[in-house]
Amino acid sequence: MRVQVPYDRSYEPAAAIVPALLAAPDGETPVLVTALVDSGADLCVVPAALARQLDLPLTDVLRVAGVGGALRSATVHAAQIELGGVRELVEVVALGEEMLIGRNLLNSFVARLDGPQEQLTLTRP
Repeated sequence: MRVQVPYDRSYEPAAAIVPALLAAPDGETPVLVTALVDSGADLCVVPAALARQLDLPLTDVLRVAGVGGALRSATVHAAQIELGGVRELVEVVALGEEMLIGRNLLNSFVARLDGPQEQLTLTRP
């Protein structure tokens, strides 16, 4: 499996964005979401409203910090995420309004960020 996607130039600087299918662990009613690839995020993040809409099962509550460093509580849920036809069951943090693909999912792929060519390649070993 190999997926190549161009960077999204609506971000400044251009960013690696991937289409992802997000669903509850049973895979029912997946939703197509645009996700920012964030190698600095330990876990994937999904919009809190979408976690509620999909009724993702709660697995934990964590204290999380983002770029600003302020700690806050966030719920952790089980979810199925599909990238390039590959489905993975992962834990996701329900927070904010943007989906992030974190290292808990990225570590299942070989990821190549080609900045000069503005292209992301994900390969499944």
